Amino acid sequence: MFTGFPSTQTPAVEWWDFSKSYTGTRRLALANDCAPIQYFATGGAVTTIEVTLPQNPSQGKTITFKNDRLTANTQNISLVDTAGRTDLTLGQGSSLTICYIAQNTLSSGTIFSNWVAISGNANGQVLNVNAVSLGGTNSNSTGNGSAVIGGSSGLASGQSSGVLAGASGTASASNSVTLGGSGVAATATNSATVGGSSNGASASAATTLGGTNNTASSTDSTVLGGGYATTRATVSSITLPGCNSPITATAGVSQSRLMVLARETTNATATVLASNASAAGTTNQVILPNNSAFYFRGEVICGVTGAGDTKGFFIEGAIKRGATAASTVLVGTPTVTSSYADIGAATWTLTATADVTNGGLAITATGQAATTIRWVAKIFTTEMTY
Repeated sequence: MFTGFPSTQTPAVEWWDFSKSYTGTRRLALANDCAPIQYFATGGAVTTIEVTLPQNPSQGKTITFKNDRLTANTQNISLVDTAGRTDLTLGQGSSLTICYIAQNTLSSGTIFSNWVAISGNANGQVLNVNAVSLGGTNSNSTGNGSAVIGGSSGLASGQSSGVLAGASGTASASNSVTLGGSGVAATATNSATVGGSSNGASASAATTLGGTNNTASSTDSTVLGGGYATTRATVSSITLPGCNSPITATAGVSQSRLMVLARETTNATATVLASNASAAGTTNQVILPNNSAFYFRGEVICGVTGAGDTKGFFIEGAIKRGATAASTVLVGTPTVTSSYADIGAATWTLTATADVTNGGLAITATGQAATTIRWVAKIFTTEMTY
């Protein structure tokens, strides 16, 4: 019989309404013979909802908790011990079923020793709707639709994020993911870090693949293997370090990068190529950090529609930058040649100059009046910084 209820009215569900504008901390202690389903209607202004589990229930008793948010506000439900210490938290839309085993000998996956999670995982805390944690140790899946699968100390806190195996992986943004590795993180929307150690992808759709202490910090950028590499906050660049701190363990000291720059021109006005549709600036060209020098090589193709007039260029040179962007200067005169061109493209030109405003290399195309020309440049750099 349930405490406080006539035997003829034993409830299957206890309803707790926290959808109203209560404030502060609300605490409740469940009786040993509490209802098997504990339903919480949340969404009000309560700061904290704390639930103490039954202390001496019957062997095999099960309780299912359901956090059903009814209004816009988000409220978690904390399962606490008698001292008020939180062991597990249920986020919005989540549910959890636990079972009391008096002689529990399981080494993990338990709540307060004798309460075992049979739907969800107490070590891998399933905190939000459709979140799941499968296997592994000390892992948390806290974002809506997130998952942690295997490994240890993983945290998937972004919506639809995932941590797959590895140790101490973190996926903290929507649709972010880490796969294997140790101490890796994907902290921006649609970012990914695959393997390696202490790697990070911190910009939208950025990716780090293997290696150690690498950072993809710009939109759509990638770091491939090696160590201590950086994409230098340049949109869509690919960093190929090919080494691991042969000089010093500092990001970007020795590495190479690949960028594709492009533009469409319709006149004979000089136009700087860039890696996205924005005006050429500090995030979409070959930009040097202070106290650095780059060697650059590039191939450029340009042409009109319908396999019309076409021209190809080769560019090569060296550029350096001191303590400021204004100190950026070419080393000698870069080579710009064109051995492949149709007669109609004879007036199309390409230059490589120092951009003293943004502190980098400007690849500038000049087309032809009343002519639509598309320019695409592949620029490969070898980079040294202090």
